[in-house]
Amino acid sequence: LFVIQTRITILSSILSRLPVNKEIYDLLKKKLKSINRVPILGDIDKAAIYYYINFLSGKGTGTSFDLTFTEETLLQGLTSLAKISKRLQNAIITQEDIFIFLKKILRQKGSLEKVIIYLDPPYMGTEAYYKAFNSKDKEFHKKLRDLIIRLRNRGAKIILSYRATVTSSNSHTTSEKVQKKLDKLYMNRGFFIQSQKV
Repeated sequence: LFVIQTRITILSSILSRLPVNKEIYDLLKKKLKSINRVPILGDIDKAAIYYYINFLSGKGTGTSFDLTFTEETLLQGLTSLAKISKRLQNAIITQEDIFIFLKKILRQKGSLEKVIIYLDPPYMGTEAYYKAFNSKDKEFHKKLRDLIIRLRNRGAKIILSYRATVTSSNSHTTSEKVQKKLDKLYMNRGFFIQSQKV
């Protein structure tokens, strides 16, 4: 998102020069798999590859090339990307500690009615994947919920994403188990919950 927000011109330039075909798609897909082991690639190149692979795949899954797509399809996508970039100009995109970030917002004076926050925290059962995340903090999701309630009481609009089915390195957490935990945290507390199968 940061690249789309701040580097849309060069990102679009790179993408508009790429041929749209299965050979290029498969080549970039291989590169995407090893992207963390390729230090010579900058953020813009990584973003271009990621966008190309996902946008030109069947249903945006990033698994296989959609043979119906052409260069014109990609150019239409870039038009939408430019609109998204424009809408992101007043957004703050950050990867900092979620508690520090939310507490900073809470310290602001006055109403937070014009504030919209999208949060994508570690999903339940995947906490150990994040180096900066204290996976021993059993109260992480409850603390997050309590902060969100405080922000909401100040007028902020919060969008929070979770995934019910996760696989951790130690065990498989079933969707039912995670769903029950999420329900316990957020049900009957004034939250609008929308489930979506992927």
